Amino acid sequence: MSRFNILYLIVLLPLLFSCQKPDIYKAGASCVSIEPRNSVFSLALAGYGFPREGRYSISWTEIESLPAGASEEDLARWKNTGDFVSMARYGNRLYALGKDKILYQGDIVPTGDITWVKAGYKNDVTYTVDLERIAVAGGNLYAVCADQKYYTATHSTQGELSARAIVVQSGKKTVALISVDLCGFDFSFTQEVKKEIAKRTKLSVDAILINATHTHFAPVPQNYPVWPDFGLYPDPIYMQKVVKPGIIASVENALKDMKESTISTGRSQSIIGRHRALTGNDALYDPTLDVINFQPLDGQDATTLFIASCHPVFRNDGRERYTISGNFPAVARRVVENNSTTGNAVFFQGCCADINPLDANYRNTGTRLGNDVLATLNSSMKPVSGGISYAMDSISVAVSPWSKEKIEQFREQNIDRVTTDLDAAKNVRWANRALSMYEKGTIPTTTTVYVQTINIGNWKLVGLSREAVTEYSLKIRELWEPDKFVSVAAYCNDVASYLPNAAHVRAQNYEGFGSSLWYGQTAFFPENTLDIVIDHIKKNKNH
Repeated sequence: MSRFNILYLIVLLPLLFSCQKPDIYKAGASCVSIEPRNSVFSLALAGYGFPREGRYSISWTEIESLPAGASEEDLARWKNTGDFVSMARYGNRLYALGKDKILYQGDIVPTGDITWVKAGYKNDVTYTVDLERIAVAGGNLYAVCADQKYYTATHSTQGELSARAIVVQSGKKTVALISVDLCGFDFSFTQEVKKEIAKRTKLSVDAILINATHTHFAPVPQNYPVWPDFGLYPDPIYMQKVVKPGIIASVENALKDMKESTISTGRSQSIIGRHRALTGNDALYDPTLDVINFQPLDGQDATTLFIASCHPVFRNDGRERYTISGNFPAVARRVVENNSTTGNAVFFQGCCADINPLDANYRNTGTRLGNDVLATLNSSMKPVSGGISYAMDSISVAVSPWSKEKIEQFREQNIDRVTTDLDAAKNVRWANRALSMYEKGTIPTTTTVYVQTINIGNWKLVGLSREAVTEYSLKIRELWEPDKFVSVAAYCNDVASYLPNAAHVRAQNYEGFGSSLWYGQTAFFPENTLDIVIDHIKKNKNH
């Protein structure tokens, strides 16, 4: 008997002999790449507001000669708008090489105007050449150096970014659980995607949950209004032409893949992180590892969803600083897929806002997590039975903006250091944004937290928006357990800021205060934010 058949029996036998008979569902899964294509030659990476120069995916590969048609264009109309020495056009996007040797790009708007943003620079790690001229041909960017060597632009990437969907049907109800290798997303974007999925598949918008793995090594996916220029906005071509269709295709493909299946749950621990912010009893860490297995009755490969809580932030040095990757979640997925009957491993990020990895090497973290998933699969998994339901709630939380006078004072405290201090520069941008809102009368006094609930039999998945700190998962599970198996994921549907608890707000640390500045939030969560969220969920426990 093969190793995979033995593992299949190990997973299935506990279900066969359990006193609780498993229900039969229809389940399908799919994985679609969201790796950047040649339609975008360079992308800024998200997750860090530093270095000031930015982190770009572009690198250069030497070639023997330029292809036919690869010549720079005489785009004098736009060349005169900046200090450029060479320029090329691809569709409605211009690329320009400055006298400062920095690569710029800009999209042509209907008025003919263009705003230039940095697209790459010589970082001496992945971008090591001194360019003299650039050209576009056949949808690729090329360059010539002073020594007359030729290069083509490529992305520095591990090639593993994906959108992964699991769809489950029982009776007339179907839900879609989607994991995307991004740092986060705006609510407007996920709503746009969900509405398109609903239009194509007839799924309810409220039955679609989208979780970000929160890798800090994927392209910028959302608006960060006070970041340095490299992180202000996502690339619209990448988000609209790659990410959006990738997510939609993952659901459509999963629906086509549906088979009669059993579902089982297991819980263990994976100690891969540490609390990074507080001390003593406030330094909470939740090592809970939830594993949900979807096993087709025909013996085909299973789909395994696993949920753990840890920031995918390391390593941020050397070549990896500038390389696109799924970080430790991608490593863990490969470990599970390569060592079990799982054909598609899907990771959901939990409440990890105040948790960093124990190990500075993300490969070690991913390997440990993957092995813990395998051990859980080989343990006593419990069958899922019961129908499907779902709900999407929004919670309005009163937030406290600073007075106009306090913002002005804060700005003055930082303005003399904007050229030497990255935080000071961010603080001034934040203050300018807040003051502008005061002038327009748009300074917020409330903000929204979204809570999505997916029930599949006796398994409940609660998805929180924003970067929730550890205590949220602990408090939410207490509401239903031990009667139900409750999994909690943050980074769902909207990642607009951190979601702190009282200890972080009192400490005025990064999680409770500083992160609001980085996210461009012009008002701050109160100490009782956790209580507000938990009380709301309590009142809606029937969801």
